[in-house]
Amino acid sequence: TLPKVGYAFIGEVAFPDGHARPAARPGPFLQSLPDEPPTSSIAVLPFANLSADPDNEAFCDGLSEELINGLTKVPDLRVVAHSSSFSFKGCDTDVREIGRQHGVATVPEASARQSGDRLRISAQLIETARGFHRWCEQYDRRLADVFAVQDDIARSVLSALTSEILGKAPPPIIRPSTASMDAYLLYLQGRSFWHRRYEGHLQRAMGCFEHALRQDPACAPAYCGLAD
Repeated sequence: TLPKVGYAFIGEVAFPDGHARPAARPGPFLQSLPDEPPTSSIAVLPFANLSADPDNEAFCDGLSEELINGLTKVPDLRVVAHSSSFSFKGCDTDVREIGRQHGVATVPEASARQSGDRLRISAQLIETARGFHRWCEQYDRRLADVFAVQDDIARSVLSALTSEILGKAPPPIIRPSTASMDAYLLYLQGRSFWHRRYEGHLQRAMGCFEHALRQDPACAPAYCGLAD
């Protein structure tokens, strides 16, 4: 699939009566989206890195991806795919335009700052129709509590949408994938390289996943990364 591109079958269709009829030729995919997207539709934007260290960019990207993966497990919630959400990375795009392009009603966005073993995340949920805030919160936690923070953000986002959606969410939405924070950070860095796909980056991703497994041989996401 290509982000923001729709496909339509436009060949002739043969029916049992022997008559061939041309298939309908719909307009562009984006124009066929409903004027009012369902409230249970979101596009998670990449977390902004507010740390002085540019290497924390991979950590922030990983937090965004983990939130996307967690929310996709919630029944009846439409979540825009990672590749489409990250197409807005580094762009100062109005949330109303993001909502129009992806047919979503809300956009969660956040920023993260890591300093030593401390983590500060500011998160908010914005309506794409008018650009109003539905919810915002700031979290000051230890880095070791990163899984709990991600789960708190996911549940707060769902609560701000509808209580019905929140009631269908699995407990917890985001589970700790490893007991080793070093392994987790290496996994996030590996995923960041993996998504870039440029020459040499897949090899660097493999190195991160292998290093993560040396830190924690039971780190399942690192095995998934190597398989990918």
